[in-house]
Amino acid sequence: MDNGVEPNVMDEAVKRLEDEVRRVAVQAKELQEAASSLIAKSSNEEQSIRQRAASLDSTFRCLRSSIDTQLQAEAPRFPRFPSLRKAGGGIAESEVYNG
Repeated sequence: MDNGVEPNVMDEAVKRLEDEVRRVAVQAKELQEAASSLIAKSSNEEQSIRQRAASLDSTFRCLRSSIDTQLQAEAPRFPRFPSLRKAGGGIAESEVYNG
């Protein structure tokens, strides 16, 4: 050959490069599949967490409503806490700490 490299040596070098390209292509495909799987799994977990958070928020709102209803019912028994008679109920911090 003109470049001083024998054909067999050149063929071996090309074959090694082809093998390396194949190996890298397989690794890239495996990485892409792993990333796709992770994205799908993360998306499913995120949806599950969102549903749990929405459920907990709903439970919290119901509990707060029940507490407010109970406080309204109990307001006549606690004249010292006028905020119990207001909409929303609850005892104001200033009512607790005013001697």
